[in-house]
Amino acid sequence: MRDVDLPKAEHVLSVLRQARLSRNETAATMIAELVYEMAYTGLGTPEIEEARKAAWIEISALSPDMWNAALKATEKWRDILK
Repeated sequence: MRDVDLPKAEHVLSVLRQARLSRNETAATMIAELVYEMAYTGLGTPEIEEARKAAWIEISALSPDMWNAALKATEKWRDILK
């Protein structure tokens, strides 16, 4: 699963970084799409699934003051996959 999830995690991180610099409306659309893309698969190890879930939760609850938490959680998920 790592070879499938690593590109996904890197994509999510890239979109988060772009959304952070975008207007609110655009960012909201980008984030909504990420939440859908990160749907639970349950196919990873418990450590990977826990990291993915933490990233998904932070992204789902994203507000302007929560960008750093969402980015850090997503980076942790990606790093576990490396």
